[in-house]
Amino acid sequence: MTSHAAIVSRELGVPAVVGAEDATQKLRDGETVTLDGDKGTVEKGAKVPETSDEGDDDGPVEAHSAVKPMTGTEVKVNVSIPEAAERAAATGADGVGLLRIEHMILSTDKTPSRYVEDHGERAYVDEIVEGVRSVAEAFYPRPVRVRTLDAPSDEFRQLQGGEDEPSEHN
Repeated sequence: MTSHAAIVSRELGVPAVVGAEDATQKLRDGETVTLDGDKGTVEKGAKVPETSDEGDDDGPVEAHSAVKPMTGTEVKVNVSIPEAAERAAATGADGVGLLRIEHMILSTDKTPSRYVEDHGERAYVDEIVEGVRSVAEAFYPRPVRVRTLDAPSDEFRQLQGGEDEPSEHN
């Protein structure tokens, strides 16, 4: 699934269930269910995973790397935070379709002008360059497309130094 929630969850490495349609009407708070992400099923109660008689069930389980499907279309990922770059690169994506600089800026908890005021212009540039560099290194030699800044000013209002930003509804 390629919903925004699914993409962000994958990028952050947080398990998520999306597209459950009427689950909020059928499930009750505190109810125990078993989710099978491979099959896309939800069953009542706690289910014990089936084990096979083949092999040693007590030994360590090896993780399998993602197998990149053969497609005629390039598949690129969006990256919002540099810390997620290595995990995103490991998916086998053909590159980064969009690296969002505004998320790097918002993660400083300061408006650009306040950051420069507090730490200096060089520190601000270094912060951005290091974020872009870490994503580029994780994906090298695959392409990384960068959007410099596309944050509505109301997102800056919540940051240190954002008191004077206009209030706008986007």
